This record gives sequence, C-alpha cells and structure tokens, in this order.
Amino acid sequence: MGRNGSGERCDLGLLCVGFFALANMPNTDPKKPDILVWHTAGGMFVLAQTVAPGMRKI
Repeated sequence: MGRNGSGERCDLGLLCVGFFALANMPNTDPKKPDILVWHTAGGMFVLAQTVAPGMRKI
C-alpha cells in the first residue's frame, strides 16, 4: 500500500540475505556479527515502514 516496487524488492533482498547468507554461515565466521547487525537494522527499518505507513510520503 503506497509503496513503490523498489521497497518491496528491498524487503525480499533482506529475506534472501538472511536465508541464504546468514543461515549457511558458521557461527565462528568473524564476518557474521557484522552482517547480522546490518540485517537486523534493515529488518527494523522494514518493520517501521510497515507499522507506520504515514512516515513515508511518496
């Protein structure tokens, strides 16, 4: 609702990163915490856009 196609692709991209990159990465990989932080921050942004659609005017 009220979102353009690029926002939906971003949502799908975040899901793919979480599913394909983070799930298969071993917990001992030193890059995993950094990727997880960015993935979580992106998910929080998507949640904010979903819960409060009036925050973003297109």
